[in-house]
Amino acid sequence: MRLRSLKRMHKSRMKFDNLVVKHIDYFYEIGEKALDMLLASDYYELVEETEKNKTISHHDFNHHNIYIQDDEMFLINFEYCCYDLKVYDLVNLLRRKMRKCNWDIREAAIILNEYSRYETLSDSDMNLMKIMLMFPQKFWRVINKYYNSRKSWSEQSYLLRIQEVIDETQCHKIFLEKFSTL
Repeated sequence: MRLRSLKRMHKSRMKFDNLVVKHIDYFYEIGEKALDMLLASDYYELVEETEKNKTISHHDFNHHNIYIQDDEMFLINFEYCCYDLKVYDLVNLLRRKMRKCNWDIREAAIILNEYSRYETLSDSDMNLMKIMLMFPQKFWRVINKYYNSRKSWSEQSYLLRIQEVIDETQCHKIFLEKFSTL
């Protein structure tokens, strides 16, 4: 019985490794492209502006940390809060939402339009957000956890997560092409 269990575990590890090997070039190239674009962008000027203005980012902005009471909204849990670019939380919010709606650009437009009612987004902000959204963050995070930490996910869970990332690549490409038009 134990040998059969070990064989199954080895098989799923090989499946994960094979998926990574099969797709690593694509994700590596898109990561390199994002880095090149970042270096050619106004990133350092935006960082200077952030430092000058003492812009704060929550760094864990998600629905779990939004508390609503009597038609008032509160943001809670500030343990990861720090000085950072104003678009950091917005990009993470967009990334989470886009994964749930197949990278539908209309959904992103709604979020960005609402955000813009309260805070202006410059062309530099929009360009930086596109670069941040381009970077293969989830691919990197899943393989990093798989190979370096093995925290609390089953082999099957790792396979599902890496497959999700792979499956969304076409929608993600189309989204990035359209993002510049927002």
